[in-house]
Parts: sequence; structure tokens; C-alpha cells
Amino acid sequence: MVPTTTAFAATLHVPGQYRTIQEAIHSTRPGDTIIVAPGEYRLPHGNITIDKEFLTLKSAGGAAETIIVGSGNSSVIAVLEGSRAVIDGFTITSVNKDMDTSAARGGGIYCAPFSSPVIINNIITRNNALYGGAIYCDRSSSPDITNNVISKNKATGVGGGIFSFWAASNINRNRLVENEATDAGGGIYAYRDSSRITNNIIWKNKAKLGGGISCDRSAATVINDTITENMAVY
Repeated sequence: MVPTTTAFAATLHVPGQYRTIQEAIHSTRPGDTIIVAPGEYRLPHGNITIDKEFLTLKSAGGAAETIIVGSGNSSVIAVLEGSRAVIDGFTITSVNKDMDTSAARGGGIYCAPFSSPVIINNIITRNNALYGGAIYCDRSSSPDITNNVISKNKATGVGGGIFSFWAASNINRNRLVENEATDAGGGIYAYRDSSRITNNIIWKNKAKLGGGISCDRSAATVINDTITENMAVY
């Protein structure tokens, strides 16, 4: 659905017009686009919160050149309830490797209940959480997670790469590589959800149960995925 305000949408630039990504988000109106110049953006505690319904956050130079580095024990990017934001073309990572200070849910990106963000063309790497090392899809969310590289994230619980919890996630054409969960779902953990997991490469992930994918009381659809060299570690 395209917002009716699209005709009046503006393009905001970071750091040209706004010093930080969060400042630009606070200044947007429905349908606006934030273009982020290449560079490394180190975030203070609190990281980035997207609370706008219609917003596109896009890098100018692609994920390899535009790096968002989170800190503290919260998700690098939190997409709040009702948001349909687009997150396009960033490396999303965290400076904290100490699991005692990792996020509770979604080390890289947290999708709140009833949110439906589009997460596309990103590199989500080296994030930690209790649940969902890279991405956590909360109850009744429906994120579109497409064409991302999700690598070397870790969960002390379940879902080293992605944890889809009672959600309807579309997980398509991603590469999930070398993620790890202490318990289950090294690459993806699906719990009571109805996600579509299609056309992904799920390679060299590790967990006690389901090194690649673990589905628990789930109605997930798993089609055309390449699942190889994942490990169950006891």
C-alpha cells in the first residue's frame, strides 16, 4: 500500500542535512526517504528507533560502504508497532561481543508486534541477542526479509540468525552463514508462526537442535532453500 502523502514526500540527507540518522527520522513525514552517505555511523546507547509508519531508510553507496555500528544491550535498529519502514543497503553490526550485554530480542533488528518492515539488501553481522541474534520478528509482525547477508550472529537462546515468533515473516533469497544458537535454530528458529522461508542459502550454522532451521509448533512454509553443512552441536 502506498501512502496518500507520497506526492508530498521529501528526501532527507545524512550527514548533509542531519548529523545523525535518528535526527533525520524524527524530522520525517509519512512517505519521506532518508539517504545516508557512505561511512561508518557509530551509535550511542539506545541505537536507532523507527517509529514512523511510512519511511524509507536507504544508503547511497550500498551495504559494504555504509556501516551502522550499535552499542549497548538493545537492538541496533528497533522498528516499532505499526511501522512499514524500508531498511535498504546497510551493514548492521554491534561493537559488543560480550553476551552479558547483548540485546534480549534481535541483536541487529527488532520487529515489534504489528510492524511490517521491508529489510532488504543489508549485511547483518556479528550481533548478539538472547533470542534472534540478527533479527527478531515479534508476535503478529510480518516483515519482508529479502536479499540480505546474515552472518556470524549469535543467540544464547534460539535463532542465531532469525527468530520468527508467532509472526508471518517472508524470508526470501537471503544468505544465512555461520550463525550460532546455543539451543535451537542456528540459522532460523520459527515458533508458532506462519512464515514463508524460500530460496535462501543456509550454510555452516550451528545449534544444539536444528543447525540450519528449527520449526517448533510452526506452520512455516520451507521451499527451495539450500541447506548445507549446518551442525547440531551437543
